[in-house]
Amino acid sequence: MMKALNSLAAALLLVSAASLTAQEKEGIVLSAGILSPHGDALDLTGQSMRGYGFQVGYLASPAGYGVSFFPYFGHQIMQGKDKPDQTTYNLASNALGIDLVYKIEGTPVNLFTGPSFHQWQVERRGGNPVTANQGDQNWKLGWRLGCKYLINEDWSLSASFTQTQWRSRADEDYVPGLNPSRPAYWSLQVNYRF
Repeated sequence: MMKALNSLAAALLLVSAASLTAQEKEGIVLSAGILSPHGDALDLTGQSMRGYGFQVGYLASPAGYGVSFFPYFGHQIMQGKDKPDQTTYNLASNALGIDLVYKIEGTPVNLFTGPSFHQWQVERRGGNPVTANQGDQNWKLGWRLGCKYLINEDWSLSASFTQTQWRSRADEDYVPGLNPSRPAYWSLQVNYRF
């Protein structure tokens, strides 16, 4: 057991030493990850771990700004849990956004944050009738905050929290998690830069 722990510690030190010198360079970045619904998204889906997402973006680091810019397009899916006695919802979202990326000098860590726009497709599960496209499908504002760990100049891991809006109609009755609805989710992604 002790040999295994020592080997793991040595491997982590090697990876950390290599990543300290890693610099994130400009280029196309492809990402894939898992999602964990939070807030109203958790209320709508009825489960905490059943989502995934994909993203493509371009990292640009113009001289003189001190930050990098990361415009991106993504698609997220969070499945509703099967509950015969309760209505749940499948959530899917197209997202456009731009993050400001801040390098923490001397570390392999970047922080990022920025606005996003989401177009939600919400499908009701259970109950009668099962209906697609529940309500508002217009583009809605969101915001993302996260951090990225650079493994090397091409590979990185990132964790982020995104808060968005789906439906908020004053002419409809208040229903917790449904109207108004502000879906949020945590994401853990693997990123590859070309």
